[in-house]
Amino acid sequence: MRSLFNVALHRKRLTLVCAGVVVTLAVLDQPRAVVAPETRAAHAAPVSAATSVVPSVALPPRKLLGPLRNDPFASRVETPKPPPPRAAEPETGTPTQVAPAVPYRYVGTVRYEGRLRVVLALGERIHIAAPGEGVDDVYLVAKVISDTVTLLYRPLGTYHELSLVADPNSPQHAVAVNSR
Repeated sequence: MRSLFNVALHRKRLTLVCAGVVVTLAVLDQPRAVVAPETRAAHAAPVSAATSVVPSVALPPRKLLGPLRNDPFASRVETPKPPPPRAAEPETGTPTQVAPAVPYRYVGTVRYEGRLRVVLALGERIHIAAPGEGVDDVYLVAKVISDTVTLLYRPLGTYHELSLVADPNSPQHAVAVNSR
């Protein structure tokens, strides 16, 4: 029952929309009277004195505006400001020393005699050291974690962290942690 009512309602709406479109087209399609320009002026109503006329706005002459401050068409290239003066750095007699790159590659860890030891490779040489032991009298194994080892560069007291390398052909990059 409701569906029949909805169909009838939709038909009425569609009929009204179509009728509106037809009426609109009929109104727009009516011919218009074309009036020649000469006759337009003759058919126009004469302006009476009672009708108010809006006065036209006249622009002031150019000389009353005054001169321009600058040329609007000039190039806008500005000279850059000079950089601020540098603060004088105090010179010290000795340059700061930097630790060399760590030559070792962290290969892994091994438990030997009940202690966790680090396996470091330098070319074809293998070094096995426990925390607190030295390597080549230049580096000291400071700390060992599962995938990183911290080495101390003894001459400068700089710590370096080495990460475990999965690929033996990739270069080892050490990260300087802190100094003394």
